[in-house]
Amino acid sequence: MADLIVSLKGRELRRHALVKGETTIGRDPTNDVVIDNLGVSRTHAAVHWSGAEFIARDLGGKNGLLVNGVPSTVHQLRHGDTLQVGKFNLTLSMLDAIASPEETRPFDERDREQVMREVAAMREARTSPSPAPAPAAALAPASQAAPAQGARVEALEGEVRSLRRALYVSGVIIALLLLELAFALSKLL
Repeated sequence: MADLIVSLKGRELRRHALVKGETTIGRDPTNDVVIDNLGVSRTHAAVHWSGAEFIARDLGGKNGLLVNGVPSTVHQLRHGDTLQVGKFNLTLSMLDAIASPEETRPFDERDREQVMREVAAMREARTSPSPAPAPAAALAPASQAAPAQGARVEALEGEVRSLRRALYVSGVIIALLLLELAFALSKLL
């Protein structure tokens, strides 16, 4: 899974899951990632996913596209690379973005329950009181694991947010289809 994390002055504003072949970025509402700011062109940039790699392209934005602070028209992206669009930074976060065919399957209720259990367990671990102090030698591995566990919690929470968005969009599409079907049936009767 891969996300573009939109931030301003180091503060995360939102995440956009890169689920399409091409994700457009710009001020116009027809873009996939809309940044309503005059420093951003109507169609500023795009991130293309070929299944094996992510490519950032400048779409002729007035202020250009910077990748990791360097002006660029086309750039192959890696995890952690940052696109600068106007005053905004869009950072590529990849979590198993390239899945093998056997790993590619629909996300079902069991998967959702698994993610929710893991998130709950990690939240519980963060909020529960610490056990009695351990010897200094035993603390080193735990202190190294804490940032990794925090990153995993954030990644899982991001996945949950993405799933909620997908569920909402699916519900809207189903509702629209049902309205269209009801309208068509009313014309027939």
